[in-house]
Amino acid sequence: MRKIICCIVCLLLIGFISEVEGKVPKELRQPEDSNSSLLALSFGPLKTLSDGLGKKVYFSVLFAKIDSAGNGDKPEIIASNYSRNGRAYLINAKPGTYAAVALLRRVLRSTIGVGIGSGGAGIYSSMGKSSAATFFSEEIVQKSTIEVKPGEFAFMGNFEVDRLPDISKGDPVQQQYHREFVEMVGKKDPALANLKVKPKKIAKESKRNCKRGVLKKHEPLDMTFFLRIKSDFTGTGWNDIIQERWQEVLDKKNGGNHES
Repeated sequence: MRKIICCIVCLLLIGFISEVEGKVPKELRQPEDSNSSLLALSFGPLKTLSDGLGKKVYFSVLFAKIDSAGNGDKPEIIASNYSRNGRAYLINAKPGTYAAVALLRRVLRSTIGVGIGSGGAGIYSSMGKSSAATFFSEEIVQKSTIEVKPGEFAFMGNFEVDRLPDISKGDPVQQQYHREFVEMVGKKDPALANLKVKPKKIAKESKRNCKRGVLKKHEPLDMTFFLRIKSDFTGTGWNDIIQERWQEVLDKKNGGNHES
């Protein structure tokens, strides 16, 4: 009996920590038109996003479309529309200059155990959840800033980010985008509709749920990230665009140059 119960618990755990986001949604598997692009960035080490048994992690990234700002206007804020295993994407991104300004995530924690009483053995479970936002420092925003050209794959890089408490101690860029996020939540801005978290809950308890993100490490596109990204889009219309970008990286390296 105990062996059977242990097997059931293991299966439940495996099912619970399986891939959260799944495959690319059907409506995003093909470019909308020849000008549509794919924007990506990743976060590592991966365990900072999904470590431990009994966890499901949903996360989204807020991008600022910097070239949309003019005459004192604020940059347009756009949420990522697909994420998988520590990688976030803006699929069908329009040409322009983008920067990553925040990482928002929701963690569901499940505790599964076995109890043995007078009625025999049984399985119990409990569920907890939390939501948080990390607003990026000026350094991260600058390093992630990239021009997205029509019909291309653009990779901002792989970022290792340390999360620090108290957003009120953040640099001006962190505080700027935090304020803008809170304003957008208050207005129920449709730009936040794609978020995998509950922005209202984050904004309501801002002091506890909003952190400062400072850069620990930044890496450009390499073979490891390329293969992971290509795997995410297997069987979609984005494969050729991703492959073309990787070929450009190889050509630069073979020519004696290094990607910055």
